[in-house]
Amino acid sequence: MIYYLLFLRITPLLPNWFINISSPILEVPLWKFFIATFLGLMPMNVMHVKTGLMINDIQTVGGVDLKVRISSSRIANLTIDSSYAVCHWIHCFAAYVFQEETTRKV
Repeated sequence: MIYYLLFLRITPLLPNWFINISSPILEVPLWKFFIATFLGLMPMNVMHVKTGLMINDIQTVGGVDLKVRISSSRIANLTIDSSYAVCHWIHCFAAYVFQEETTRKV
């Protein structure tokens, strides 16, 4: 079973969330799931980290400086944008819950 899980983790046949949800349903032992997940996802993680390091080493492309300076205005903009996204999610969730409550009363 560990080879089957390892195969599923390495190949992109199924998404990882599906494997995560279906493993307890199929009663896969935790130690087999852990080992297959660790060994199966490690090559992709190493590749992502190495790619990120190579991209980080790039200084300029076509004369354009790619190093982004972090400033307080950028942090403020990111905070405002993320706060808007969270408020929108809360609003949608509250509207869904309120809609269910009103339909249950009728």
